[in-house]
Order: sequence, then structure tokens, then C-alpha cells
Amino acid sequence: EEEVKVKVAPAPVPVRKKTPEKKVERTSRRTPTTTSYYPYRARYTYESSSEEDDDGNADYPLVRLSPDSLKYTPMRLSMEERKELRTIEAAIRASDYTDTVDNPLLTGTKREAKIFKELEYFLIGLECSIEGLSEGVESWADKDLTRPMDTARRLMEIARRHKMSSPNTSISEYGKLLYLAQDCYVRMKEYWGEVTDVKTAETAVAEWELGDILEDQRVPLGTTPVPRLESIPLLNKALRRKTKVQKQLKRKYGERAEQVIYSIDDRNVFIEENAIPIVEMIRLAKKFFNPENPTDETLLTIQEGEGGSRLSHDHKNHFYFVVQSLTFWKNILKDMAYLWVVMERDMLSGEYEFRDTGQGFNRVHKCPTLYNAVAEILQKTKDEVGAWVGSERIHIGDNQVPNGLHFIDKYTQVSRIIRPIISTLSGIETIVANDQEQRESIEEVWGSVRAVQLAILRDFFRFGFDGSGGNNDDDAGSCIDGRLTSAWNWCSLIRTKPYYPMFLLAGFSSFDSPK
Repeated sequence: EEEVKVKVAPAPVPVRKKTPEKKVERTSRRTPTTTSYYPYRARYTYESSSEEDDDGNADYPLVRLSPDSLKYTPMRLSMEERKELRTIEAAIRASDYTDTVDNPLLTGTKREAKIFKELEYFLIGLECSIEGLSEGVESWADKDLTRPMDTARRLMEIARRHKMSSPNTSISEYGKLLYLAQDCYVRMKEYWGEVTDVKTAETAVAEWELGDILEDQRVPLGTTPVPRLESIPLLNKALRRKTKVQKQLKRKYGERAEQVIYSIDDRNVFIEENAIPIVEMIRLAKKFFNPENPTDETLLTIQEGEGGSRLSHDHKNHFYFVVQSLTFWKNILKDMAYLWVVMERDMLSGEYEFRDTGQGFNRVHKCPTLYNAVAEILQKTKDEVGAWVGSERIHIGDNQVPNGLHFIDKYTQVSRIIRPIISTLSGIETIVANDQEQRESIEEVWGSVRAVQLAILRDFFRFGFDGSGGNNDDDAGSCIDGRLTSAWNWCSLIRTKPYYPMFLLAGFSSFDSPK
């Protein structure tokens, strides 16, 4: 019998019915770098307008343009400039220039010869990396540094401008770069030429003939950081509208206008992230602490020798001492762009003295223009707060603050002190609102949420402004620089405080973190 093979057809594959896709509203993919997420900011109610409504108005305060805001606003780097930035940063990072020339064992003519030799090596190497090996070899053979210096000056301007726009970047490289540029001007002035400022929004508007953009009513909306709004959807709408206005300005005035808008926005974001937290700290001081009628929880009296304090203030004087110090920091940070420009002018002109300052060997430079600018801000602060408590001495170009670079570096870090404190105070409220066990634990230890918040503020106001942190009255005390020294000394002792677990609970990691 023959075997019969039967082919069996495969079972039909069930076909899934396609479910209609849900329409999801697209949000802007642009990272909201211009948004403030500080929980302590006032919650504005934002009513979004129609797509056609681009009159430049908003339901939150807008930052209006002023002549000074353009004059000292550094221009954001273009894509081509960013490529060159990587080159100069790599060259500075690989160089050991300051370690070599700022050697205490080198003195007199030996140090001068070493500086000239190291500068020559650096300039020729930089030209080889930018213009090509043949160009660098030709300059080396001719012993002519004119072309290498032109290249170096252009790249250094890009790196300086980038640092001014983003103070938290290139922290160690910038100091080396500035000292190298300082020696280029002082030792090789015939090649360097005159000291020039970085490219600002004012010079860019004049060069590119964009004067009409300053009269456009939409510019403040396109350059003001969006505050924290009532909800995420409203926040996204505000961000989308801001982005839309920026694109409209770009279409009307061209690609270069977009770079100007972003540059102004960068400056406003810096003020938002650095000065606004200090404004909030001043508000908390005036809200919870009365200079006339203190309680046991709000008493700010300090006594010399108590807890490391170097000052003696009664409650009223110390309250005003704290408020005026915070106000001075706020004004410094609001004018930081101007101070940075005049600091570089001073550092890149005139001789300096290399000597031991008690904190190691440093380049001591008087920086008279920067000193006068800080003195003006101090006078402005005195007019704002009324009375003045403590010393008015400004340290720039001495053993405490050797030069302008040290001064700028100290004050760009003020927000690293204030922001974690503000975040912890607001974070405690969020935690107890969402976690009943944590609320009961805090109330068991401290009595209430308000009590732990007052304890943190009172301890910071007392021992963060007590003149500690130095070995003498010049290093610390009540002078302008000593107040910031005391605050950093308080930060170094945060792990010894009884409320330190509250900081950890709120997500605190370190005061050194730029975020």
C-alpha cells in the first residue's frame, strides 16, 4: 500500500485590530535651562494667550533692557567658536605654565627668562594646533611671535568670554589662562598690543547693525527666565511661548539676533540663579526675626569666644549686620558682569608682585578699577539698608585677597552657600506633607516644622556671620571679605550641627556642588 501524504494548511494567524493612537500634546523638547525651579519662588498664575498673541506681555515680571545690561553682557559663543574653545582649553589643561613660572625658587632674572621661554613654547604650540605645523615651524624659525600672539589673543578672548557666561565651567583652567594672558601683556607687550575687553552684546548689536531689535517689545519676554508657575502644563506653555518669541525674533532680524537674545538670556539666568536666592534669604530674615522684640527661638545675640565667634553683637545690631551682608552679596552678584570686565582690565594691565601672602605664594595685584567699583556697590548697599554695622574695609590686592581673580572667584560661589539652605527649608515642608512618619519623627525631636526651620536660620545667622574662619581680624572679622569667610567656615562645620539630618533628608550633598 502506498503511503499518502496529506498537506495540512497552517492555522490562520489572528490579526490584531489596531487601536486608535491617543493624541498626545507635544511639549517643547528644548531643555528648560531658563526655568527657575526654586520652590520658594512666588507662584504666579499664568493665563496662556492664543497662538497669535505675541505682544511681549506676560503675567510674571519681565526683565527690561537697559544700556548697561548690554554693555557688559558677554556674547554666547557660536558653533565655530566652540570648536576653538576646545582647542584652547585642551592646551591650557595640558600646560603646566603656572606651576613652572610661579615657583618660589625662581627669582629675579631667572623667573623672567623662564616666563619668556614658557610663553614662547605655548604660543608656537598653539599656532601649530590651529594654523598647522608648517606655520608654527616658520614662526619658530623666524623668531617672530606676531602671528602666534594674534592666534592666542583671539582664542583667549573666546575662553574668557565663555567663562564669564558660565562661571561654573573651566574653574582651574581659567586662572591659569588669565595668568598666562597677564604675562603675555606685561612681558610681550610689543606682540600683544592693547588690552581689549571681551565681545559683548552692545558691540555685537553695533557691529551687526541690530539696533532695531532693542526697540522690539517681545525682547523682554524672550530673555526673561520663566518662574515657577502653578502647574507643569502652565509652565510648559510659558516655555513654549518664550521659545516661539525667540524664533520669531530670529526670523525677523536674522541668525545673529538669536545669538544676542540668548546672550541676554544667559545673563538674566545667572542673576536668577545667584541673586534671587539671596533675596529670598533676606525675606526670611525679615519675616521670622524681629530686630526689636526677639524670642528665645529668634535671639541672634553673639559673644566673642562663644562657639568660635570673633565678634560681639546684641540682637538688634547683629540682625542688621546679617541683612546688610546679604544685601551687599546680592548687589555684587547683580553687577557681576560689570565687575568681571573691570577685573580683567586690571589683571591684564600693570605689573604684579609675586610673594608669600601667608596663604602660599600668590600674584598680588592692586586692581584699582575693581576696588572703586566694589566701593560704589558698598555705598549703594549702605544707602539701601540705612545704617551700617561693622567694618567697611575692602580687601583687594593684599594678603587676604591677592588680586581681582580671587575676589571674583569668592563671590561667584555665594549662591552655593545660600541655595542648599533654602532648598532644605522648603524640602522639609514637602517631606512632612507627603510622609506622615517623617512628620511625626520631626515633631517628636523638634516639636514642629517651624521650630527646625527657625533653628537652621538662627544658627546660620549667628555663626555664619560671627567673624570666624581666620586667625586674626584681617583674615576674618567684620570686614567685607571676612563676612564671606565666616559663612564658608559655618559650611565646613555643617556635619556637626544637630539639624544636619534634615539637610540629608532634603537631598543635600555638598556646598561645593554647583547645582
